[in-house]
Amino acid sequence: MDEEMTAQEREDEPIRQEDKPNGKVIEWLRNHYWLIAIVSGIIALVGLFGPIVSGKAFTGEFIDGWWAFERTGADRAGVFLNGLFSPFNWTALLPYMLLVVGIVISCVSFKRHDLYIIATFFYIVSGIFFLFGKHLYNLGLSLYYNSLNPVEGGASSLIEDIASTFSTKLSFGYTFSAILSFVAALINFNAATQKEAMNIRDLTEVAIFSAVAIGLQFIKIPIGVTGGSVNLGIVPLFMIALRHGPIKGFIAGGLIYGLITCILDGYGLFTYPFDYLIGFGSVAILGYFRKFVFLKPGGKRTLVPVSGFIWIALGVTLGTAVRFIGSTLSSIVNYGYPFGAALAYNSIYIPVTGAIALGITEALYMPLAILNRRFPAK
Repeated sequence: MDEEMTAQEREDEPIRQEDKPNGKVIEWLRNHYWLIAIVSGIIALVGLFGPIVSGKAFTGEFIDGWWAFERTGADRAGVFLNGLFSPFNWTALLPYMLLVVGIVISCVSFKRHDLYIIATFFYIVSGIFFLFGKHLYNLGLSLYYNSLNPVEGGASSLIEDIASTFSTKLSFGYTFSAILSFVAALINFNAATQKEAMNIRDLTEVAIFSAVAIGLQFIKIPIGVTGGSVNLGIVPLFMIALRHGPIKGFIAGGLIYGLITCILDGYGLFTYPFDYLIGFGSVAILGYFRKFVFLKPGGKRTLVPVSGFIWIALGVTLGTAVRFIGSTLSSIVNYGYPFGAALAYNSIYIPVTGAIALGITEALYMPLAILNRRFPAK
């Protein structure tokens, strides 16, 4: 028989979140992170109009092996749109493409919780590209004119010539898009980590593997003058992603390991987005294949099926490919390398590091499977 509550009992009863004045609003926001991120991404596309109104038109004439530029009063919007959607100016179009991909992934994240971290990744990268808007647009135009008639002295001299006479300002439009891209990234990241609470064992394991990764990065073979090297630091990061999934893998690789090693390497925080956040956050890709690698106990299925080796190879290869893309973009944007030189430089050490990491991860498959059977991660 139910007894009526006394006045004191009603006062002492904890107030549920949904019963608070703003509880329903907060609960709705938590359940619709994906929708908020989509709206932020769509509004960020409005930044397309910033360069349209700020771009300066110019003409170029090739004289005695050099380009001579002169500003004109031509329609700025037409110049910007022609340059943006030119196949040669992929550098300016890229942030919009990445933003659209992030929006699309956000649309399906409410069904697949682990996709939030991929959307976060695309929003961060698009925001970074928006911050480099002026440089990238000038670079795209220089590639376009260099393709028409190569300049003596190389692409770098052409970029300097264009930059001295042409300016696509880092205007309100680009800044606006960058801020909203980062806002959308934070929303997706918050949604991704909402159901990824770590217990003491998880925290300890991630901390140990991250510490081992940081220690291993001191044992390396330097290649080139801009920080390229072959080392084994990425192997423990792949293990974190394989054990704990893409979200914790991204946190360990892109945020913890990436930021600490960026500071320790001493090349400057301007290198962090491409070389570290993208480069080492890419280990998260392997985490998406963990359910194919570690089979559920029971039945007559083997602990380490042959297909598991294939999934590991696919995940490590994709992660290495994303790191290669990030480092190549860093060479172009941060160090002014021509595309071909950037491609060649990063081809020296990243594929080698990826191949070594793949071999070691495959060799550790059996011990990891035993560990996961005895101490399964969430």
